[in-house]
Amino acid sequence: MALQINGNYGINRGIRARTKILFLNVRDVVAFGICMLPSIQFGGSFPHSQIVQMLAFYSVNFYFSFYMVHHPFTNPGKNMFELIWASLAKRRTIFKSIDRYQIRKGGQRHS
Repeated sequence: MALQINGNYGINRGIRARTKILFLNVRDVVAFGICMLPSIQFGGSFPHSQIVQMLAFYSVNFYFSFYMVHHPFTNPGKNMFELIWASLAKRRTIFKSIDRYQIRKGGQRHS
């Protein structure tokens, strides 16, 4: 006896959606928190006489953290930290451009 499945069982539209808490992606919140760790760790080590430097440190670190989780205009599907990680990762595949004038199957070049 053969099993017959009648009907259209498609894939849920949000199957690849990122996990969200309210309107924030969890991955973005975690990355922002990791980027803000130096502020939390070293922010208290400034003496009271260097309040301006401490505020500059907090503001630069906050800007850097925001920069790492924002989506660039050139590649809106990825975050900056994903693009930087991909560019630093070791590539195991070599991509070669296809030359439309290359010799095909032992033939001559087309002109």
